[in-house]
Amino acid sequence: FESAYNVDETHFTKVASAAITYAIPGLLVSTLVTGTVINTLYSDWQWFEAGLLGALLSATDPVAVVALLKQVGTGSLLDTLIEAESLLND
Repeated sequence: FESAYNVDETHFTKVASAAITYAIPGLLVSTLVTGTVINTLYSDWQWFEAGLLGALLSATDPVAVVALLKQVGTGSLLDTLIEAESLLND
């Protein structure tokens, strides 16, 4: 919530296309991999159930990453890109 509330609109518009490019395929691949691992471990589960749990578990929260980047002093565009990708994943 905090990153969505405090996002810099000019930086967000600059990184929006890149964030969408990272968010959609990244979430799909992560969901597929996590669902496959769950389905392999629990063979009595159906693919739908494993995929649903995979979708819930694959969305990441970048709070620690953004805090580290701010400590290191990276550019605000990189911070905004990571926050925007997370915002679009949610």
